[in-house]
Amino acid sequence: MPLLSRSRQVYRFSTYIPRNADPPSGADRIHKVVVGDTLSGLAKKYYGDMHIWPIIYDRNRNIVGANPDKLRVGDSLAIPALGKITPEQIRKAKQTAQMRFPHAGIVVPPPAR
Repeated sequence: MPLLSRSRQVYRFSTYIPRNADPPSGADRIHKVVVGDTLSGLAKKYYGDMHIWPIIYDRNRNIVGANPDKLRVGDSLAIPALGKITPEQIRKAKQTAQMRFPHAGIVVPPPAR
């Protein structure tokens, strides 16, 4: 259905671009920060591994600032494509995450009764 402007000019749209279209293969994604987002949560969502959040932080250090624990709602973060990340980068990211949170991912059993 054509749309009419105030000047009665007819606009026709021949293509449909979905809002949440996947980026081309190998391209970075853009994530708009919402309330409750964390870098580890974004790493889990996009990579399936919460411990490689330093990769996202390194890519967006100029936006996030010095504290990776404080994301500002509304900021747009670039999420590097998984295909662009080398195994060496993943290894270093996991080391960084382990140094920052040495007990992350460790489940402590309840005390014996």
